[in-house]
Amino acid sequence: MKLNKETPIVMYGCGYLGVLLFKTLENLGFNVECGIDKRGDEIDSFCGKPAYSLDTAKKIPDKDKKILIIAVKNVFEHEPIVKKLNKLGFKYILYKPKNVLENMADDYGKNISDIYDKILLLSRSKDQQIQSQQIQGGGGQQDYLLLDGLEILPYQSYKKIYVDRYSIKQEDNVIAYIPVSMIFTDNRNIQNDLLWSDVPLFMSIPHSELYDYFRFNAKYPETYIKLCKDAVNSDEVKPTKMWVDNIFQNRYMIYQNMLNRLNFDHDFFIRNAALARWNAKGYFNLMGGKSRSTFLISRDFNYVPLKILKEDYDKWYNDAEFKNISIDEDNFLEPIEHPAFFDIQCDNAQFYFLMQRALMKFLAEYYGYPNFKSISILDVSKNNGFIARGLSKTVKTMDVMKSKIDDENLFFTLKNLLSAQNLNTVSDDSKNYDVIITDEHSQKDYDAEIIFVSYAFEDREKFSSYKKLGNGIKNYRQYEYAVKVRGT
Repeated sequence: MKLNKETPIVMYGCGYLGVLLFKTLENLGFNVECGIDKRGDEIDSFCGKPAYSLDTAKKIPDKDKKILIIAVKNVFEHEPIVKKLNKLGFKYILYKPKNVLENMADDYGKNISDIYDKILLLSRSKDQQIQSQQIQGGGGQQDYLLLDGLEILPYQSYKKIYVDRYSIKQEDNVIAYIPVSMIFTDNRNIQNDLLWSDVPLFMSIPHSELYDYFRFNAKYPETYIKLCKDAVNSDEVKPTKMWVDNIFQNRYMIYQNMLNRLNFDHDFFIRNAALARWNAKGYFNLMGGKSRSTFLISRDFNYVPLKILKEDYDKWYNDAEFKNISIDEDNFLEPIEHPAFFDIQCDNAQFYFLMQRALMKFLAEYYGYPNFKSISILDVSKNNGFIARGLSKTVKTMDVMKSKIDDENLFFTLKNLLSAQNLNTVSDDSKNYDVIITDEHSQKDYDAEIIFVSYAFEDREKFSSYKKLGNGIKNYRQYEYAVKVRGT
């Protein structure tokens, strides 16, 4: 379809940008017929034209003969909005295609994006004039010619490409961004079977205590000092007070140096990525660089660059399972800890990463090392397995209530892809468990040593007897997560 003065135009988005685009196009002589907005039921009109909601937009006639322009500033919203509008019958749509944002544009993406950018550029150059002079009618002939006759291709749905675009491939090694729940401490049992070996790094209380102490002036890191003392205590080395002071000075110097690198030299953590090896249980064991990795985790990084062997990267990627995957999603409920999915949108990612970290850290503190490795957990919250996959590689029993799984196909696909062999589903909760993971939708009072619950902020009064561990944004609402220990 060609863009010209006779072509009817519909504007999606009746806010500031929509008004700006309307006035720009109107000034150039183009025909904007109406507007659509999710607030369409609340507003009477759009710049003197009819305003529709997504529901009432179904009434707009000849939608396949009109050009729809997406006037929404957040370009990451464009693709899901366009998908809905295309289902309503709009065929010619100007917006910012997702494959353009991902630098993987095809001819369609380039065509639509180029025309969209031309309109935006004209509107921004006119912005000051429109605000100060309220220009109406006429318009610059030269600007009109920039748009007149441009051919707009019919909508093509976004073709998702699952590919790892962030790992740095070297001859024998790969610098890969590893999800923090998959980074475990050394498992080589060095230094006389050192405590806290082969556990998720953020469950290693000595190290998390140390960095919390440096960052938040939290409680004195007694477990870290004890760990250091146990590692060297012998007839040859006595951990005196000065020895402890030197430990603190050394570790704080490391902390400050890494803080400077984070502020001024991000690539330091890539150039000096910690070494790690794949574990057949489905995670990576650090072979060094624990301070660097712990530091990034303490700064709320969800992924940490590690240097791994190419053969270990291939085991993680698990191409034999990956090539059989058939997933058609634009936005996942939970994060997926596989490199081919890091680019796929997950609006709740930060919430789930922080909640998982808070729960696993609490379990490590409550049960202590190595007791937390022997506990049993049942997840009865609505989920696709993210929290459970992380725990399944650490605890003795990790079960998920099958009826609570949001997408069974996705759940079992990811269980196999991510080597979560210890993750199982159950049809009832008749067994006794040490820990129950639930949410605000549960109608049952469970009897377990620990109940962990997530709930919407407005429901917080129901859980006032629980100890709050944190909060975040889930499904665009504020949520909290908390624990209750039997007898408290």
